[in-house]
Amino acid sequence: MGKLWLNLPMKLYKMARFGICAMALSVLLTSFSNLAKAEPPHCESYPSRQLEKNVDFCIQRSRPDLPPRANEPVIYFMHGIFRDANFWAVSGYAETIEEFAKKDPNFPSFTIVSFSTSALSFFSDSGSLHKGRGSYESWFITEFIPMMEKTQSLCHERACRLIAGQSMGGFGALKTAFRYPELFSAVAASSPALPPFNFQESTARFISFFKRHPIGIIRGLVMLKFAQGIFTTPEYADENDPSYLARIFPNKARLPQIYIEMGGKDDYGLQEGYARFTRIMRERHLPYEGHYFKNADHGLYYERRPYFIRFLADHFQNQ
Repeated sequence: MGKLWLNLPMKLYKMARFGICAMALSVLLTSFSNLAKAEPPHCESYPSRQLEKNVDFCIQRSRPDLPPRANEPVIYFMHGIFRDANFWAVSGYAETIEEFAKKDPNFPSFTIVSFSTSALSFFSDSGSLHKGRGSYESWFITEFIPMMEKTQSLCHERACRLIAGQSMGGFGALKTAFRYPELFSAVAASSPALPPFNFQESTARFISFFKRHPIGIIRGLVMLKFAQGIFTTPEYADENDPSYLARIFPNKARLPQIYIEMGGKDDYGLQEGYARFTRIMRERHLPYEGHYFKNADHGLYYERRPYFIRFLADHFQNQ
């Protein structure tokens, strides 16, 4: 009992100190929150004539504390496999945008548009079909972007239109930027699903590839089958492969600014595709900003979100 009473003043001191710290932290957080009110992405859907189905999409403004402006700069974000329009928010990118806006009063105002496709769309026209449910590239270029520009008053010029993506979305963002350089001035890709060679390469060669990486043979072959169902010939696979598109890109002056990040222990072995892509870029003397982390896996974006966002925001801030 005596020891309890002797320790009581120290316990009271510690409790009081904790209370003061907690109160200070609360005041600090409140002051930060007043700089720019957090605004979660607004999500809705619309009936697409091109895809013959309803399409979900989400919109977030980087500076909800500022009034919207006509022709506001825009970033179109592409999701990974088995993901959807909500991936932008649930992956933490939306939160990272809010943190930047709270801390930096000069953080630029722009809009992020994320959207759903299918589990394994690769953001491409399936089997070179330019209409119907699998025509995701044609839909994105000819229907979705024009609709967003009209209904949301978003940028309709190359200089203020960017594209970005993670995993399968990184593949989609890179290949779309290469195929339509007149539409996009910059592209950012995190752990993009870059193939190590043509999707229609021999099964034996792909088995050897899958054996080297955590994905394994069975899962790898299942995903390969989906990809081959989209890219049905070697020629069509090349037409949609960012590495091949880099090899034949005709005009260096029209190349969008490129940011790409990859982990050396990627779950799918995508570092081999990254090595192929960056080698071609260097051989062609095409500029890009590449970040390779030898001990990182496919979830690299968790730690790299601020750098990913900073690249995109700086593009607008430097205009």
